[in-house]
Amino acid sequence: MFPHSFLPNAAIFVIGCVAAIYLLRTGIVVWGTFVLAAVALCADLALVARFCFDDNGPWFAVGLVGMQAVGLCAAAFIVLALSRLRWSQDGKQKAQLKEAAMRSYVAGDFAAAGDLYRRIRRADPWDLAARIGLGNVARRLGHVAAARRHLATARRLDCGKAFHDLLDELERRLATPARRGTGSDAGSSQRG
Repeated sequence: MFPHSFLPNAAIFVIGCVAAIYLLRTGIVVWGTFVLAAVALCADLALVARFCFDDNGPWFAVGLVGMQAVGLCAAAFIVLALSRLRWSQDGKQKAQLKEAAMRSYVAGDFAAAGDLYRRIRRADPWDLAARIGLGNVARRLGHVAAARRHLATARRLDCGKAFHDLLDELERRLATPARRGTGSDAGSSQRG
């Protein structure tokens, strides 16, 4: 806990802020915002309790432990996610999983495609193609709310705006009511 040591606590604070900024920059906005706010508020609570009220009691401990826990957990999440990407079986076979997911999607086996895209997402939470694939699968299965969530996450992950037009088109398809029997993708989204 290091209650009387400045440098270890400052280092943990910086680690938490860097982890939050990494999450924000890689498109995981909700968690990045939460981590940044929690680390800052908990550190502020500890500093105010210690230096304004000269309190080493529960408020100081809650602030200090909260800041340390959130900062270190966020850093551990990033390290775990990056290690899964590098060393997990699904991370090593990501290209093959994408290929199999696309084959399943084209064949109309949306459940299998969804399972494969979820495996990719677990191995790499920042994989934009997996998020777009999950959004498409949810759309084709008629799960509009889930499709919107996946496409919103994909939009946040698309930091370079390389897939901006594709995401606009997919969101437009979600907003357009499907027509049966037209043979278009919008009309065929009611199958399955």
